[in-house]
Amino acid sequence: MVSGNDEVDAMRRRVVVARARLRALLPAAADREPPVDPQTGERWDRFNILGHMSEFPTFWSAELAAAIESGAEFGRRPGSTNRHDAVAGGAAAGEGALKRQVARGIENVLALLVKLQPADLDRTINMRGRGEVTVRWALENLLVGHLEEHCNQLYALTTKG
Repeated sequence: MVSGNDEVDAMRRRVVVARARLRALLPAAADREPPVDPQTGERWDRFNILGHMSEFPTFWSAELAAAIESGAEFGRRPGSTNRHDAVAGGAAAGEGALKRQVARGIENVLALLVKLQPADLDRTINMRGRGEVTVRWALENLLVGHLEEHCNQLYALTTKG
């Protein structure tokens, strides 16, 4: 069985790998047309993806840190448009600015992981709209795994499909 320290360290390593992959991403000129998401019908290009990635790591890191510290409910508030605005505004922000914001967000994720103790992973916290989740679930689904998913999505744009 993997110890909590090993699990947190593994998450930290995964985030560092995602950061390196983002730094090595080919320029936009290499992109192919994005596929249609079968669930939503949306077609996110590089700027939509980077726009989303420029927002969620910072947002969820802060939300999780506050929930872990205080036990307060966390998550997006009803009516919040931050996620949508970031996705829609990616092209206007420009790739350089987006990558800098993504890099800052990744540093926030790493800072959160450094603070975690193994016992924190099994703690339950209350997520707005979802109810009780473990810190482990939140890290995997909102931060670490989510970051990897969008990194893979960006790389899929630069490979022949």
